[in-house]
Amino acid sequence: MSREEGIERVKRALRRMPYRQREVYLAVRIDDADYRDIAKRLGITTKQVEREFAAAIRQVGRALRERHPEPWWRWPRWIGDHIRG
Repeated sequence: MSREEGIERVKRALRRMPYRQREVYLAVRIDDADYRDIAKRLGITTKQVEREFAAAIRQVGRALRERHPEPWWRWPRWIGDHIRG
C-alpha cells in the first residue's frame, strides 16, 4: 500500500467515525492533547475518552488492513521487521 493510499484510508475511516470519536482521535494524534484536557473540552470523563480513542484506533486499524483480512501473525515477516524498526 502506498503512503497516499494509506492516508486516504485513514481519512475514510475518520469520516465514518461518530463525531466524538473523531474529535478524541484527532485531539490525541494531531493536537497531542492529554485525556484530561480532552475530557474537559468535550464534557465527558477520561474513561470515556479512553474508550473513544480505543474504538477509533480499531477503526483506523481495520481501514488500513482492508486488503489484508488475515490475522497479523500470517502477514509476511518483513512487515514485522518494518514495525520493529
